[in-house]
Amino acid sequence: MESEFKIPVQRTPRVSAPLQHDRFDGAHDGYTDRFSHMYEFSSLRAPGNTGRNTLIRWYAKGCQFVKTHSDATFMRRTKTHAQNGEGLVLVRRFHNSRSRATMGDTALVLEPGRLYLSDEGVPVDSYKPADRMDGIILPKRLLGYQSGIHAPFIDLSRCPVLATALHLEFDHIFEHLSAHDALDQDAFARLIACLQQAIGSPRQEGDVRRTARAAMADAIRVSIERHLDAPDMSVGWILKRFGVSRASLYRMFESDGGVRQYVSDRRLYRAVLDLTERPLRRGDIAAASEKWGFTSDRDFNRAVKRAFGVAPGSLVNTARQGAR
Repeated sequence: MESEFKIPVQRTPRVSAPLQHDRFDGAHDGYTDRFSHMYEFSSLRAPGNTGRNTLIRWYAKGCQFVKTHSDATFMRRTKTHAQNGEGLVLVRRFHNSRSRATMGDTALVLEPGRLYLSDEGVPVDSYKPADRMDGIILPKRLLGYQSGIHAPFIDLSRCPVLATALHLEFDHIFEHLSAHDALDQDAFARLIACLQQAIGSPRQEGDVRRTARAAMADAIRVSIERHLDAPDMSVGWILKRFGVSRASLYRMFESDGGVRQYVSDRRLYRAVLDLTERPLRRGDIAAASEKWGFTSDRDFNRAVKRAFGVAPGSLVNTARQGAR
């Protein structure tokens, strides 16, 4: 009998041709010249400055994908600069340091490791410490973002499940850009769908909602995989961690027989995988059963037999004989 376990988030990306891009590695003045149409800059002497500033910028689909590592600076987007960014938004993530900004009468704090969206057509004063940043400059029309209707600054990490999905797609995009100078187009489509949902865009058609839901399900699968051996990892744990409704969670995992079945299948797969790592010794089956949350050895044996047609000992021994 063949098992039908689903391995989480293993995708063959649909990629673009190599993208046009530019790179810079040098002094702070040369770095800020690349953004002078968007901001005024004032250099700062601050801890963490190295005197070396790096920039990689890729261009695709009317967007700019930007990776920077720069010294501390004070940045001003004046009304004149804001005109240049009128049709754009920036989605960004700082790696290690807290940045601060003032937009109108609103004081903002940008925490490291969180994703933020800002309207590039709104004047702002900001302080950025020495740090690394990943950012995507997007046309507003791509998201259905409307100035005056949508907030000029949005913390995209407020919804846990969407935030996890956004970070996952952000990582896929920049990992592929850095390795191949090419865009993972499926990850980009999922990112756009999640951004539209996060800002409440009116452009959420059926396909967009399905794409966003698939991205969120991928994010939940990643979290499940990382916590499979945690005793308290359950449907309730997932609902609390991601803030989704039970009905939404069921729809995401409907093709897997529901999230409870998906978790059970993943734990069974990992338990069997553990048993294949070395020749079986006394107590190994009981240890794998306990580690992966089975209530008893008998329940584990039944689960293995349902999935594979034989008991754990026979399954692993047969697999090893076939591998010789």
